[in-house]
Parts: sequence; structure tokens; C-alpha cells
Amino acid sequence: MNAFSRRTLLKGMAAGAGLAVARPALRLAPRGSYFPEPPGSRTAAGAALRAPGSLPFPNLPPGTDTLPQIEHIVVLMMENHSFDNYFGVLGRGDGFQLGPDGLPANTCPDSAGGPVRAYHAPDLCQNHGGVSQSWNASHRAYDGGRNDGFVVASSTQAMSYFTAADLPYYHALARAFPVCDRYFSSV
Repeated sequence: MNAFSRRTLLKGMAAGAGLAVARPALRLAPRGSYFPEPPGSRTAAGAALRAPGSLPFPNLPPGTDTLPQIEHIVVLMMENHSFDNYFGVLGRGDGFQLGPDGLPANTCPDSAGGPVRAYHAPDLCQNHGGVSQSWNASHRAYDGGRNDGFVVASSTQAMSYFTAADLPYYHALARAFPVCDRYFSSV
């Protein structure tokens, strides 16, 4: 079995995120005499697929900037925190559902089956309550795909979240730029 470092894994994940961002430009090409269509070269929606090795816009010279308004792509990846933990109350993306009281209504069962509601973290020092990313805890939290074992696997601290007052820099970035709320790691 080949071993690889965390750095190698993060590089691969960053490359995957970059491809996800660039996917629309890479997948489809305009039709025309420069792009012959072999039989079966359309998506289910009827759009033409690009052939392997073809350019996104073959009628343009190589190196033509087709997205001049984008100057930089920065991928910020953090580990050991869920989207909800950092950005659940951001107000965009797939965060918490708010109850009538304006607070997150999301719950996760404890070991007795009782609901543990998401709550604002009392401080910025996590892990004094026992949140774990170990193999066993991760698989227990995953719970066969139900994703409802976080409290049982670690502690009620797994249901804590931060607000913009706690993490002003991250929330400022998240309000100004795209957020990948559906970017998951393997368990």
C-alpha cells in the first residue's frame, strides 16, 4: 500500500475544488464546423460534449483569456470543523434551519435518543468537550449514512457553532466570495 502525506491529500483536494469551480467552462464547447459531432456526443440535456484533448473554445487562439474578470482563484481549506460549525448561521449556503425563536432548530440525538439542539459555542476553545476526528468517532458519526451520530460519537460540543462575532474574518470572506457548502471529505 502506498502511503501519502497530509500535504499530498490537501493538494489533491485543492485540485478537485479547482476543477469543481472550472467545471462549467471545461465541460461544454460551442458547436460549429470546427467541432464535429460524433454520434452519441451529447449530454442528457442535449448539449454537445467536448472531445478528449479539445480546447474549450477551439475558434480562439490558444492562451486567449476567456474569463478576464477573474484575476485570482484562492481556495481556502480548513480541517476539523464542519460547515455548520463555522458558517451554519451565515444566512447563505446550506446552513442551519432557523426556528421561530431565530435560533438553529437542527438537532442530533444523544445516546438515549433525545434531541440535542445546535447551540452557540460558549468560547473559541473547542475540544475541551471531547470532539474527535478519530476513525471510530468519524464512522460512528456517519452512522451508516444517516449522519446523526455526532453527539454519541463525541459529545454535545459537536452541536456547537460560531457566529460572525466569533469569527469576523472568516465570515467577512464568506460574505464576499463563493462558499463550497457541498464540498465533503471522505469518511
